[in-house]
Amino acid sequence: MRDFVLRFCDYYLRRPYGSLAVVLGVLVFAGWGAYQLEINSNQLDTLPPDLPHVMEARRVTEMIGGTGFTIITLKFSERSEADQIFEQAVQLSEWSRDEEAARLRARAQELYDRDLEQNRQMAERLKAASDQIVELLRQRDDVRYVRHKIDLDFIQTRILYYMKTPDLREAFRRIGLKRDELIERANPFFLDLGQPRYHLDLSDIRARYSKIGKKEIIDDYYVSPDRRMMVIVVKPSFSHDNIGRSERFLNDIASSMKELGLEEQGIEVGFTGSYPSYVQTYEALRESIYPTLALAIAGISLVLIFAFRRATLILALLLALGYAIVVTYGLTYLVFGELNLITSMFGGMLAGLGVDFGIHLIYRFRDDYALSGELIESLKAAIGHTGAAALYSAGSTTVAFSSLIISDFRGFSEFGIISAYGIIITAFTMFFLTPLLLVIAERFFPGAFKRHIREDRDHTREDRLEKRLPLPLISRVIVSVFVILMIAGLWLAPGVRWDHDVRNMIDNSIPANVLEEEMHLRYEVAGDPLAVAQESLDEARSLWEFMEPLPPEMSEHVAQVVSPYSFVPPAYQQRANYLLIQQFRQQNSVIRPGLLPPAYQPLYPVYERLVSQRPFGIEDVPEELIEEFRSQPESRYQGWLTFLYPEVSRLYDQKDLVALDDLVSHLRFPVVGRHTIMSMAYMRPWWENLTGRRFGGSTEAQAAQGFQISERDTGAVLDMANRATPGQLRTLSLSELMIETVIAGRPYDSLEALQAKTLKARAIGSTLLVAQFTQIVLRESWFLVVTTLGLVVVILWLSFRRVLSTLVALAPLFSGLVILAGWMALSEVRINYFNIAVLPIIVGYGINNGIFVFYRYLESGSIFHALYHTGMAGIASSLTSLAGWGAIATTSHPGLRSMGILASMGLVTMMVVTLVLLPAILVLLNHWIPDAIARLRARHSMAGPDSN
Repeated sequence: MRDFVLRFCDYYLRRPYGSLAVVLGVLVFAGWGAYQLEINSNQLDTLPPDLPHVMEARRVTEMIGGTGFTIITLKFSERSEADQIFEQAVQLSEWSRDEEAARLRARAQELYDRDLEQNRQMAERLKAASDQIVELLRQRDDVRYVRHKIDLDFIQTRILYYMKTPDLREAFRRIGLKRDELIERANPFFLDLGQPRYHLDLSDIRARYSKIGKKEIIDDYYVSPDRRMMVIVVKPSFSHDNIGRSERFLNDIASSMKELGLEEQGIEVGFTGSYPSYVQTYEALRESIYPTLALAIAGISLVLIFAFRRATLILALLLALGYAIVVTYGLTYLVFGELNLITSMFGGMLAGLGVDFGIHLIYRFRDDYALSGELIESLKAAIGHTGAAALYSAGSTTVAFSSLIISDFRGFSEFGIISAYGIIITAFTMFFLTPLLLVIAERFFPGAFKRHIREDRDHTREDRLEKRLPLPLISRVIVSVFVILMIAGLWLAPGVRWDHDVRNMIDNSIPANVLEEEMHLRYEVAGDPLAVAQESLDEARSLWEFMEPLPPEMSEHVAQVVSPYSFVPPAYQQRANYLLIQQFRQQNSVIRPGLLPPAYQPLYPVYERLVSQRPFGIEDVPEELIEEFRSQPESRYQGWLTFLYPEVSRLYDQKDLVALDDLVSHLRFPVVGRHTIMSMAYMRPWWENLTGRRFGGSTEAQAAQGFQISERDTGAVLDMANRATPGQLRTLSLSELMIETVIAGRPYDSLEALQAKTLKARAIGSTLLVAQFTQIVLRESWFLVVTTLGLVVVILWLSFRRVLSTLVALAPLFSGLVILAGWMALSEVRINYFNIAVLPIIVGYGINNGIFVFYRYLESGSIFHALYHTGMAGIASSLTSLAGWGAIATTSHPGLRSMGILASMGLVTMMVVTLVLLPAILVLLNHWIPDAIARLRARHSMAGPDSN
């Protein structure tokens, strides 16, 4: 194999211009592919396509034309004292300093409460501006619907039916007391003896019904409770992963905002929601690719200048490196067609790692060229001498990256694939293109290399040092120090923690993310809800009856449920309230409006309107209120949606996200829900009169199936379920699906049997996709690390074929990992769902330079010779890799930044143990077991390059 490689090198190096033409031809095609690459920041595409969450998300996306919303926020440009404090709280929340944030929010809320009336008046400006914006948006063909207020007239006029029956009864009692007092005082024979007047106070009841869910029903507009923010919810008619269309859509809206002159009115417009967040994330990644790559190249250039100080050598390496990166990007376009969040930054990493091979080649070339003085032969010799170590080094590094391929998370698997073939391409380019460029340079500048090499090669000092220094003693000290460091590392290692706070995976420099956090805190509700898709309105009703009120196990994680049936109170409640209303109306029939005190007369028409309403159903709800729950007419998936809003405080910790996922991703609920059973129980007297039957048993309500019902009512409900006709079941307010289910399942002997028939549903949303991502990473992380270690051991065994050699090469790796763990604990660097992918790569780095040093020592037998000739190359190559990862550590995305930081720490650790601990171990082994080392060197010499 080696002879073939050397003959190939001789062939193309002696035909440099023809070879260069081939190289340039490949560059043209690769450059075209690299130019076509785009970044896909859609997290849905990075998860396994057969994952149930992903399949459901795609179905919901098609139903409604894309998940998520564009949310336009309006705020006042001039910040009040409370606004400034609140924004500080938002920033602290982004930094996971929740206790401090809570204290500041409480302080801001005190100020908001103090200035509420003033803020309420100022909010009229926000409402007027929102009306203008909505008018513009409704003229666009790419907007499915837009919401900035809700028609509360339907709800407000029927508010008596939304009230719980005991609350309505208590309200009527208090009003009745005041009514009786007014009638009594209006009597001409009333004698005022100083009796205290009755103070009518309904504030406690009004407070309970000032909202439906989290939405206030005292204000039509989507204005925050503190009256300092207004939101407009826009549902585009396309999916947010259409990045080009989303970008144009947002730019058009922003231009329209400027034309309205809102800035001059002191109103600040912002954008958040999934569409702006997706676009801004994409733009941030796209804009950071080239600066990151440029920073990496700049750092690498500085290292090369320090290492070689020769412009020709440095330029040849940089040109070969740039060529390798372009070819890798071009191949990536052919293989994947796009980059994702993780792979978007691999250029900087590849630049730092790939140039290592060129550095080792150039260091060896300088040694051989100083001896022979013949350029092409020296280049061939350098390739031959360094090739074996480079092959195994590239193999171990490739194995480290390749271990990521098995990940179900495409961000990691594609990163592993691209990096693996990128390493191979870069190593090949460094070993074959760099020599070609040097040969061409020699054609233009004859003799330049000889002059440079003569200036670089004065190594007499290394021989003098090796003879004078007490190497065994120094080595014992070094090993002792590292043993102490390892013991400390083992003691500190348990302090390494996982960072489960998903806020640390979000780029807080993106305005949409910052604004979303503020909106969450102001409205106390998540901006992007979870969606549950169902085929029919009847299924949506069954789900609503299961979720309202929330089951106890869900109440900590779900803030509210919004469904078409949120606007339709249960039938039993409406019937009971209707009777109370009629009784109250009858009691008030003696009152004439003209006899009321002047302060109450304007309220009489409102009273008449409220008490004249009748019970209503879903068919009576205005289309405007339920439109957003319906699928698009053109979608092949027709159905209805129910929205679950997660509890904001539970959106940050991974464990909370997983708990939420477990609760709502596998919903199973009865067709006949609790509200339907309670409505049937309420109709017991009607059923007894109809059938002539009387049901015995206790009338005391007892807990059953999650609600309170008496034994007598239970008997009546079961009798209705067993005997009622379809028409009678409709009278009992059962849906058609319930009627069909009840009739098909007869007979019933218990409520459990009546509710035995269940439906299944699955909630989906970006929150649950994040939970799935974290679960995949947790499930695979340590398996990837262990697999990498196992494969590296195999590579080393294939390289050396000796237990002693393999153990010596592994010693720096394992000691470096232990020391790194201690360093991480001391510096409070946590493992997270991004940088866990770096651990296998650090394993590869731990072997990389060690192989070169070990090979050079076996060849020369001199530790100083190995360190001077290969150790310096190892330092330079480690520093170039550090430049690549260091560039990634400067990105704004916290996940990518954490990858750069951890990789940099790992590189420094592995460089030190490889260039300090490994030489000390080799010196001691040569001192303690010289015969074994001699046999290793002899075997290496027989199998080495010179044997051919």
